[in-house]
Amino acid sequence: MNTKNRLLKIADMANQFGVSRSTIWRWRKAKIIPEPMLIGARLVAWRSIDIEQWLEKIKKDGEV
Repeated sequence: MNTKNRLLKIADMANQFGVSRSTIWRWRKAKIIPEPMLIGARLVAWRSIDIEQWLEKIKKDGEV
């Protein structure tokens, strides 16, 4: 599987950023991170490419 197409679940996101799952949900509510995709009735995931692009934008702009 191409890593650009990988889906990141909430635990993956928390692990990647070294924060709790609650923090990821707070960031989502505050619109700090990109919106995830709904992949089930109660399951969301972020496309890894969206997160990579978001991180590149932060590096370029110097802000969150």
